[in-house]
Amino acid sequence: MAQVPARLARVLSAPAAVHLGEISFGFYIYQAPLYRLWQVVSPLGPTTSLASFLAYLLTLLLVAHGSHVWVEQPLRRWLLRPPPVRGLVAGPASSEVLSAGVAKPDQGACR
Repeated sequence: MAQVPARLARVLSAPAAVHLGEISFGFYIYQAPLYRLWQVVSPLGPTTSLASFLAYLLTLLLVAHGSHVWVEQPLRRWLLRPPPVRGLVAGPASSEVLSAGVAKPDQGACR
C-alpha cells in the first residue's frame, strides 16, 4: 500500500478539505441542474465571465452544503438509528405476566 506524504496528508485532513469531501456528492448531483437553471436565469451562462463562474460556483457550494446539512446528515442518522425493540420489556409487570400460568414451587399443582 502506498504511503501518503505527510504534507499531503496534512492538506487532505484539513477541516476545509474534509468538508469539501463530505459535500462532494451534493456538488456532483446538483451541478448539472444548477447549470441549466443558471442558463435560464442568466442568458450569458455561468462560464462567460469569471464573475459569473465564481457566483455559480459559490451558489453550487452553498446548495451542496445545505443538502449535506439538511438532507444527507438527517437521513443518515435516521437510517443508522438502532432498530426499535419489539416484544416483551423486562420489568416487574412482564415477569408477572410470564409467570401467571406457571405453578409456583410453594403452590404445588397436585395436592
